[in-house]
Amino acid sequence: SQPVAFIESLENLAAKSEVSLLLDLDTGLAREKELAFRLTIDGNSKTTDRFLKLLELMPYPLEVEEMSVQRLSEDTKKDVATHRSVLVIRVRTSS
Repeated sequence: SQPVAFIESLENLAAKSEVSLLLDLDTGLAREKELAFRLTIDGNSKTTDRFLKLLELMPYPLEVEEMSVQRLSEDTKKDVATHRSVLVIRVRTSS
């Protein structure tokens, strides 16, 4: 079904972008024919940017409700997450 495909697509984007993704369904924000998700993305500025650009290109009708960015570390080593971004998005599940 479409919600499962959407979730799998998000997980694939996270893997391609080399970010850590925590995905929660936000039932309090869901509307009729829409689902709301809270995405917590940990990565550096480059990997997070890549994830957000790929998210924007996804073939799903979605809108970003909220976004916040928090600096986690000044460490510039490749495998260290330096930023945490939290997005709340809405996705239409049927037309």
